[in-house]
Amino acid sequence: MDALTDAKYVVGLDLGDGESTIAWQAIDGDAPIEVYQRPNGEVGVLSALATKPPVGRVVGVDAVATPGVVHFSVNFKRRPNAKEVKSPPYVVFARTLLNEFFAKHRDIQSQCVVYIGHPSGWSTHSVELYRGYLDQLGDKGALIQVVSEAHSALVHASDRQTGQLPQYDRTVLVVDIGSSTTDLTLVSAGEPRNLPLGADLGCAAIDRAIAAQLAVLAAGPSFDQALASDGGEDFLRLVARRIKEGSFLGWKAHVRSLAGGDQRWQPLIDGALKVARRVDQRAIVKQWADQFRAMLHQARLEYVHTPPDQIILTGGGSRMRFTRDICAEVFSGSRVDNDREPQLSVARGLVANGRYRIRVARFRDDIGAILKRPELDEVLNGEVVNAFQAIRSAMAEKAMTDEDVLVAAFLSGTSGDASEASYTRRLVGQLLEQRVHQITRNLVPECQRVCRQHGIPSDFEITLPELHDVVYSELARALLAPLGAVGDHGRDITIPSIPQTGVDALGKTASRVLTSRLSGNVEIGRFARVTGNVDKAVLAGVVLAYAGMATVKGALWVHEKVRQSRARRKLRDAILAMELTAGSRQAIIARVRTAVALPLERKAQEVERALA
Repeated sequence: MDALTDAKYVVGLDLGDGESTIAWQAIDGDAPIEVYQRPNGEVGVLSALATKPPVGRVVGVDAVATPGVVHFSVNFKRRPNAKEVKSPPYVVFARTLLNEFFAKHRDIQSQCVVYIGHPSGWSTHSVELYRGYLDQLGDKGALIQVVSEAHSALVHASDRQTGQLPQYDRTVLVVDIGSSTTDLTLVSAGEPRNLPLGADLGCAAIDRAIAAQLAVLAAGPSFDQALASDGGEDFLRLVARRIKEGSFLGWKAHVRSLAGGDQRWQPLIDGALKVARRVDQRAIVKQWADQFRAMLHQARLEYVHTPPDQIILTGGGSRMRFTRDICAEVFSGSRVDNDREPQLSVARGLVANGRYRIRVARFRDDIGAILKRPELDEVLNGEVVNAFQAIRSAMAEKAMTDEDVLVAAFLSGTSGDASEASYTRRLVGQLLEQRVHQITRNLVPECQRVCRQHGIPSDFEITLPELHDVVYSELARALLAPLGAVGDHGRDITIPSIPQTGVDALGKTASRVLTSRLSGNVEIGRFARVTGNVDKAVLAGVVLAYAGMATVKGALWVHEKVRQSRARRKLRDAILAMELTAGSRQAIIARVRTAVALPLERKAQEVERALA
């Protein structure tokens, strides 16, 4: 069983520094993405963790509302380091929340993959450490995957608007404003890229600044004692966050919602309510807004040289309306889009991201199953064998004629003559590649059906590789020797003859005699008769010598023709005796499989690139 391809559900956990959310969806069918609501009504679960002896861990508003808790903490999501304890607070929180969710959905736990987001601005090393710690959550059977939060928000935005993956024919900037980070992801020229900015510019910076002013303005014995208690500083940051959010919703009611829990924190609530109006919240928010604006200007100057076609503003912090105005100001001309529920965008995007990834994995499995079918091997093997027999017959016919040079061209793959050089590819192309290509064309409709089934683009094209090298390398091992005999004088036939060196020596002697006579110091009158006789003797000798040479060469020509005929018959017999080895047949079949798989794999990678 494969935990990824056999999964029936995908669960997305947006593990946030301020709030966390769980969403899920059945992979098959048309059921919508659902968002988990806790028994106490929480949807955006407060990222708060505490221990209630002897009950155990409590999370969310329960960590605030339960009396007698210890080890209270909030805002515990941070960039991991190798020196952390075995189970950092965010792992304990995630485990507790997931256990609660699975207790309500037993059918999902054993049949799901859980996708958890990581800030896009983190380094690869930090992400790997984070993934390593979160792997601990898989000890109860669920497969854990870690992917980019900002990319997932982009996937959700596109999936929500078009029901499809993001299109890369436009430039998109994703601005994900969270509690601990603001992540920027640029999609340009077909590639998504995380920008190395905003790693420390989360909305929690506003909470910390408000908490620092509260600690000064509300200082007093009871307040200070509560602040110094276990979890006091974390609780004050939570109060500060409520004041920040309450500026949009009515801050008094928002802060009072924290009352009713452990009484040791009541002085923090009371003290904050008394001095909250004296906190210069406007200046604090303006300082953060200026930093946000400066970050966007830096992004435009260094990375986004032209305004993007679209800006997707997401994350809980994007509910601050001024963030949209700043985006429109810095990137004038760009369309700024907000999700109506930006605090849920990442969780829903994680589900959509995971659903596409699981479909890609299933797609690869299904295509692999098609290409590994024994029936395909049988058909391909039969066509390869038949084609090889046809190639043998064509070559054997050439071997018995003066066109045996084409056989040599076949084996070498090169020739000074263009018609000879192309013979190899032409012969294999006509007799083998065309047959195999028809088989691959027959696979296209089935592969397109699998593409549509899993949401993979089906506009692929199969390009068959050249196969001639496998064929002629196989033939070369057996045919080079008999082929060489066709043009190698005297290898196969032994006949009585004057050695070639003797023939050459005879011709050279005659030449020397003639040369010395013509250049010698001869008296024509007195020795005319003598020299005339010498001339005749020399000329007669030369004539006899060349006549002898012609006789020898004539004999050699006849014997050469006999030898050529015998050698060609041996070459023909060697060709006809050849069989394509099992290894070569499998090499051809493997190339064909690869030729079919490669364009389909590229389509799968297109989808994965959109999910990166």
